[in-house]
Amino acid sequence: IQNLNKHHVVKDLVLINDLTVEEVTSIKNRYQSMNIHFVAGDFTNEETLNKASITNASTVIIIPNGSSAEIATHDEKTIFATLTIKSLSSSVRVVAYLIQRENLTHIRRANVDEVVLSDDFGAYMIASHVMDPGIPQTTKGLFITD
Repeated sequence: IQNLNKHHVVKDLVLINDLTVEEVTSIKNRYQSMNIHFVAGDFTNEETLNKASITNASTVIIIPNGSSAEIATHDEKTIFATLTIKSLSSSVRVVAYLIQRENLTHIRRANVDEVVLSDDFGAYMIASHVMDPGIPQTTKGLFITD
């Protein structure tokens, strides 16, 4: 983390996925104010996570790859990634995006710290977990009852 001034903090963001170089460049160009790094590979793979210095991360946000047609595999991969990340560093805060509510029990067994369920507010909630972590907890307390 770098302090720009007493009011702004810039966080490093590491993307782990199989995007093309062009797609990564497009993301970096869109968000030039952020320190975005890229590690190519599978986010459930221990070697790939180590390349991304997962043990130095403060927060990991797991968002499923939308390219697969099989929705059930999205949540399975998210659960598996959570298990792998927590086994590498139990102190890393993991926020996971789930598509199916019935997978809540499984992701909680993987020791996830926060869960965002797929809905109209999903993207906002995911971003808030990084930019202002108090917002998702407050919103969850107001609107969601498990």
